[in-house]
Amino acid sequence: MTGPIPLLENLYDVLPSYLVGIGAVVSAAVCGAAIGWDRERLKKPAGLTTMALICVGAAIYTQASLLLGGDANDPARVAAQIVTGIGFLGGGVILRERGRVSGITTAATIWAVAAVGIVLGAGYLAGGLGLTALVLGILTGVKRLEHAILGPCAVGALEVAFAPDGGRAELTLRAILDQYGIDDGAYRFTDLADGERVLTLSYCPVHRHHRGVAAELAAHPAVRRMASGVSP
Repeated sequence: MTGPIPLLENLYDVLPSYLVGIGAVVSAAVCGAAIGWDRERLKKPAGLTTMALICVGAAIYTQASLLLGGDANDPARVAAQIVTGIGFLGGGVILRERGRVSGITTAATIWAVAAVGIVLGAGYLAGGLGLTALVLGILTGVKRLEHAILGPCAVGALEVAFAPDGGRAELTLRAILDQYGIDDGAYRFTDLADGERVLTLSYCPVHRHHRGVAAELAAHPAVRRMASGVSP
């Protein structure tokens, strides 16, 4: 074959199957890892390794369905089974606790990453790369859009006084902060004179994410009082 490779077409039509297969798997690993890195930096349950494996797995299953061929191995049926399996995997990261549902964005990301793997495994390299860029744009751009609409953060501090309960209360409060991806540098724990402990957290009441953290902390049984707007 001479001339440039038409990347917008199905590469199985213009290149040997083994080359397309290798390229699809490598591209799936890179695309899945790129999306997973965004989840990783936010300390979400499905990170770089998980997303890369999901994308690679979807690409390999799609390739296998194409290579096996025949009426009994309809590629569309294999893709449908991938979607069903990913649904169970995504459902496993959705949690409901104390009236709050978490993990929905991660589950949706898993679903989208599998779709990227299917497209890449089918031989559409440009389509897979474009979808990866779109998913990353949604994950990173929505927060920026929220800030543009709601305005800049009015960052102050939130003080949460709680009973130590032998150290157990602090552990559970830290777990809540981890669930919301709050970095260690954004809060601190100190002792009060009356034996209580206080959590001081950088806080902005303008944004829903911060309000969710405050509501979760307020629902903790060891918390005695909260105050916002004080200097960190």
